[in-house]
Amino acid sequence: MSGGGSRTRARVRAWLTTAVAALILASPSAAFADARTEARAHFKKGMEAISAGKYDDGIAELKTAYEISPHPN
Repeated sequence: MSGGGSRTRARVRAWLTTAVAALILASPSAAFADARTEARAHFKKGMEAISAGKYDDGIAELKTAYEISPHPN
């Protein structure tokens, strides 16, 4: 009879391990996606400012975007 209980505990332990691993792996990628989104917004604002002839504002936005998410292009 005690064999069924240990199988149940093993299943629960395996499920919890999988759930914790999924949460750990998902957290950095979510933060990375948020940073990319924020950097992209600053990049767009910077390009719009440059197009409008506001070069200093545009450069500041582009620098902010680069600080958030350095990108070689």
